[in-house]
Amino acid sequence: MLTSFFRAVFTITVFVSPYFCVPLYAQTAGSMGVGMCNDNGKLRKCDGSSLVNKAGLPLQGMWNQREFDKIEKDFQAWCSSTERFPDGQWKLIAFEYSFNLMFKTWKKWDDDRKRFEEWKVKNPTSAASALIEAIFWRTYAWNARGGGYASTVSKEGWELFRERMEKAKTVLTNSKNQAKSCPLWYSLMLDTLRDSGSPLVELETLYKEAAALFPEYHPIHFSMGSALSPRWGGNLERFDKFAREVVKITKQAEGYGLYARLYWTEDGPAPYTIQFPKGSKTPEWELMKSGFEDLMKRYPESTWNMNKFASFACRANDKATYLKLRQQLGTIIDSQLWPSGYSVDVCDYRFAKTG
Repeated sequence: MLTSFFRAVFTITVFVSPYFCVPLYAQTAGSMGVGMCNDNGKLRKCDGSSLVNKAGLPLQGMWNQREFDKIEKDFQAWCSSTERFPDGQWKLIAFEYSFNLMFKTWKKWDDDRKRFEEWKVKNPTSAASALIEAIFWRTYAWNARGGGYASTVSKEGWELFRERMEKAKTVLTNSKNQAKSCPLWYSLMLDTLRDSGSPLVELETLYKEAAALFPEYHPIHFSMGSALSPRWGGNLERFDKFAREVVKITKQAEGYGLYARLYWTEDGPAPYTIQFPKGSKTPEWELMKSGFEDLMKRYPESTWNMNKFASFACRANDKATYLKLRQQLGTIIDSQLWPSGYSVDVCDYRFAKTG
């Protein structure tokens, strides 16, 4: 997510983020009733990205039908709620995910801009409208920039990227008074400042404000963490220090869970696959393991979290933990949570060889 998410490679897709923006996996793509998904022909509870996607789909229908009042109602309800999905992600993340995916997929840029004008006439102080417009401009900016390395982006692509990102920043700045009661405003502004190449001190100032108001809202920490990571010109030592500081802020509610979640947000295709070099403490496997164990205690039904835990256990060469998780997972494998080079069959083979 460069000076953009991610300085080196991809567009707005976050490896979700545990979290957002990963596409539906084949195993969970078919929704079959409330909270149920198709797992290779068998029904099981939806989890992870499939459930985030499912929760946000009605918003796209409301947008298409210009049901702005309904969107506003859902927005206000989600902003004031601490409701979470079975894996511990906040329900509110589905709001940003849904509109980002819709804009990026439909690419009806002119039509969508007209909808914002209609909404403003109807309700010029709508917080929901402002944040959706910021999501629109961010997505539109990334559409101009495209994926790939910074060196592959055309001069015109950079100009449009910066121009549109500046519009997102302006919308957020102008809407702070009516929207700052929602933690989404802060994560969007942090992402926009980062993508715009704002000075780190500016992000740190806003992060302190956000973390004081909404310490348990994960995306605020993810946004700040990404700005400190190697993807953005930071380094693992600084990122790890930040992750440990976040644990202190969130330990009462999350245990060590945010340490694991923060590294999860940084885990991606090579060269960004998280590894555990011998003798290194960045990341510290025992601390990450404690984080995942805390997640499993709090969200015991989440096979999404369990898949990622097992993936990291394989890379950390923790045979006992891997085999225990692998037995529990059985056939419930979300393959894109396992990076290239560390697929389930590779990890199974690794530990079968060791006897």
